[in-house]
Amino acid sequence: MSLRKGRAQRTHDRKARIAALKKRAAEATGGQMHSQSAEDIPEEIEEEFWKQVVEYEEGGQTTHAAALKERGFEMTGPEKLSDAEITRRLWELIERLHQTGTYLYHTNHLSDRELYTRLTKDLLHEDVPAVFTKARTPPKNAAYCYDVIGSGSDEDIEIGLRYYDNEEQRQRWKKDFPDIVIPPHEDPPYDRDRLLPKSPFDRPLEPPEPEAAGRVGRSTSSKPRRHRKS
Repeated sequence: MSLRKGRAQRTHDRKARIAALKKRAAEATGGQMHSQSAEDIPEEIEEEFWKQVVEYEEGGQTTHAAALKERGFEMTGPEKLSDAEITRRLWELIERLHQTGTYLYHTNHLSDRELYTRLTKDLLHEDVPAVFTKARTPPKNAAYCYDVIGSGSDEDIEIGLRYYDNEEQRQRWKKDFPDIVIPPHEDPPYDRDRLLPKSPFDRPLEPPEPEAAGRVGRSTSSKPRRHRKS
């Protein structure tokens, strides 16, 4: 087989694999998925993209807590751990999450014990796509992010305004919600966030903008998701 014919055959085979992956993605979503590929995307990148789409859609849902337990990480209750043990276990947990492409944001207002408790008793028991619970080298083009103050509750809003929002964001809140009480700015009591593993995008989640929060009912019981997949 000539070099030209070999290249043509590889191109044909890759196109067939891409078509098969698209079909599987459509079947996994009940025909709800529609796609349009840019002409200038290399086919090897397009194939890798559709592999990840299929893995995401066919993988189903689980929780980080369940996945960690399956891999031998026992989330010991915080009441059974000393302060030193809490700190050690917290950073081990953070690294385990990093290995699955999962990251934390806005943690500086919580002590090690408070953050460990929040993770092991609450956040890590929420359903997530199973693809983000598999131990692996963190992916370069996807991340699962837990924003610790992203629930949309009045308490999380107040924490964001007090510790994390810059002055421009604080003034925007005041403009859009004249009745809101803007707390005085305080430096967070802890300095953890700068040490946390960073997502491939290296872009921290910002507190929700006033317009977005207004749409989801920032001062009501309606809550946006507290985590985001990038």
